[in-house]
Amino acid sequence: MEASRNSKQTIEAFDFKRAAEEADIVVGVEILKLVEELEQPSPKTLWQAKVLTVWKGDAALDTIHILQAGNSCTDYVSSKLMKPQEQYVLFLKQAVSVKQPDSYWILGEETTIYQVAEDNYLVKHAYPDPELKEIEQSKLARYYKHELGLTTQVQVLEEQAFYNKLQAQLHQ
Repeated sequence: MEASRNSKQTIEAFDFKRAAEEADIVVGVEILKLVEELEQPSPKTLWQAKVLTVWKGDAALDTIHILQAGNSCTDYVSSKLMKPQEQYVLFLKQAVSVKQPDSYWILGEETTIYQVAEDNYLVKHAYPDPELKEIEQSKLARYYKHELGLTTQVQVLEEQAFYNKLQAQLHQ
């Protein structure tokens, strides 16, 4: 296997409100398996995921494919690759250049990845969002950053409060 390279590409950060507005779907998923790693036009990993909850989009979605920036040979900025059995809340856009049906890319990449953690918390992988400050558990940030192997500044959120805020945002 090739040594890991770090891609210094920049990403467009999306705050909570803008991500909710611009996403085609907002879903809770469990990662099932790695489908393939791509190198062109940029390094990506294609995952298969089971849809657990749909907040925005087609409620009948069952299994989707998710394109994540980076692969096992190339880290993307500072995000970590997802793994099978992990659960996430993701803000996604329809992918048109992928042969797999129901394929989506992560809007804003790591800025809209919320990993389900233990004890009813979500961990936002990067760029803490001031809009979510009132549901933040800042005392736990260091613990979850280490526990999840993240290298960015994380934001730990109360899970149910996040879902309530998401519902309210989507129904404005």
